[in-house]
Amino acid sequence: MLDAPGIQEQNERSGQRKCVLGAGDTIAVKHLYNERLDGEVDIRPDGMISLPLVEDVRAAGLTPAQLNHVLSDAYAKAFLTSTESYSLGVGDTIAVNHLYDRDLSEEMKIRPDGLISLPLIGEVRAAGLTPAQLRTLLIDRYAEGPGTQDPEITVIVRDFRTPEVTVNLKRSAAERVYVGGEVAQEMMIPIQGALRVLDAIIIAGGTLDTAKLKTVILVRYNGTQKPDAYSLDLNKVIAGELPDVMLKPYDIVYVPKTTIAKVNVYVDQYFHKMMPRNVMFNFPYYLGGSVFIEPTP
Repeated sequence: MLDAPGIQEQNERSGQRKCVLGAGDTIAVKHLYNERLDGEVDIRPDGMISLPLVEDVRAAGLTPAQLNHVLSDAYAKAFLTSTESYSLGVGDTIAVNHLYDRDLSEEMKIRPDGLISLPLIGEVRAAGLTPAQLRTLLIDRYAEGPGTQDPEITVIVRDFRTPEVTVNLKRSAAERVYVGGEVAQEMMIPIQGALRVLDAIIIAGGTLDTAKLKTVILVRYNGTQKPDAYSLDLNKVIAGELPDVMLKPYDIVYVPKTTIAKVNVYVDQYFHKMMPRNVMFNFPYYLGGSVFIEPTP
């Protein structure tokens, strides 16, 4: 039978692990000056993410800070190829060229206040605009002045800063548990406050008539790819004869259809075949050939 006190000790001993991104996590990607590229994305089962302008990028296995650097480099390469989607920012060097009046052409760096200063029209905000947007703005400003009707202007990025990208973890797959088997609705459940086995089963709609509550299986991550598995007599929990178990990130609660005599054999031979593939990608362990604790008959 599941050793509830032993499980609780594991809870107390386990500290906060370093945040490493994994499949199923939702991350927010934010760009300084390139807000149009901001957004949230889910890490796919293959560990990759898809973002505008850059090829697929591997995110699983990296910390958010490491992914910051990877994406900054990826966007820097993308902007070298095309600056159409690039928003100008402080420190960028641009060339403003006038086709019909070379004396007005200038090359300058965008100041810390985001402005540039140009002949005849003075200060103009450049930070946050694409080169095309700045070109349109400058054409309008010069067209308003004397002697510059129908100006022809080009804006060229001579040198730009490394794009600043910030990655924040919004929702972690590690903050969820999975409830499956003979329940009304198999589902992933976020851990919000105290969540016990019986709580999770109730959230999943309760058990079906075919459920065998004597050997409810709990699979628990132990820091390796080989998890531990326990058997919990939920009948005794409901009767108040056994304490319920507090759930932890990556836990799997499985309500079987038949009473399980040997949990280790059952999980090794059948359990991993019953789990949805997309669910298993969200957990950092392998369900075949694991180390298990035998239930008491």
